[in-house]
Amino acid sequence: SYIISGSWNKHTDTQDRLINPTILDGEGSHRIMQIQQGCNVSLLQLEFINGYDGDRGAGLYSKGNVTIAYCRFAGNKLVETNFADFSNGGAIYNEGGSLNIHNSVFLLNRSSQTGGAIYNTGNLSVNICEFSLNSSRHKGGAVYSTVTGNVKVHRTRFNKNYLDFATGQFSNPYTNGGAICSENRLEVVNCILDKNRSTSGGAVWASNKLKLINNTFY
Repeated sequence: SYIISGSWNKHTDTQDRLINPTILDGEGSHRIMQIQQGCNVSLLQLEFINGYDGDRGAGLYSKGNVTIAYCRFAGNKLVETNFADFSNGGAIYNEGGSLNIHNSVFLLNRSSQTGGAIYNTGNLSVNICEFSLNSSRHKGGAVYSTVTGNVKVHRTRFNKNYLDFATGQFSNPYTNGGAICSENRLEVVNCILDKNRSTSGGAVWASNKLKLINNTFY
């Protein structure tokens, strides 16, 4: 197991990302981090910004078992490609692994296909997070989960995430899930979903098992 922990104050031996951030900057030119299958990794008090890739996961591409806590993913972007299946997961691409996220922020991440912030094919758990102004073209302005994925989201806010009315080579006026699009199991509990935008399912679009409990939509 590995722990990557940042935002330490060497004088007080305490952590505070807001006061003393540890910034991992892709500088608009490369993916920031990749985690291989079989690895168990905890990412604590880090900022992933300006990641850039043409394929998947500009901030983080993971096949392992990952816990993310008190982190911020902002301005990570996947560029347009010539292949409609690529450019998924602007901030994070979780490929078949386990991804647990809590007390973290996803802001202004972008994918040119699906999953503006997160693309998931494994098990995804999100608790006490905020997703704002993330975007993609076709499915899941903030989060997209495939037919092999399972998603649980608790006590999280989705604000102003959106899907473009795609134009050009991949033109498709039928966009699904301004905040969340799920092709398999999805559970959303005690969340606020406000001002998200899509042609179908402005906040949530689900094609399989969906559980909604005590959420606020507007």
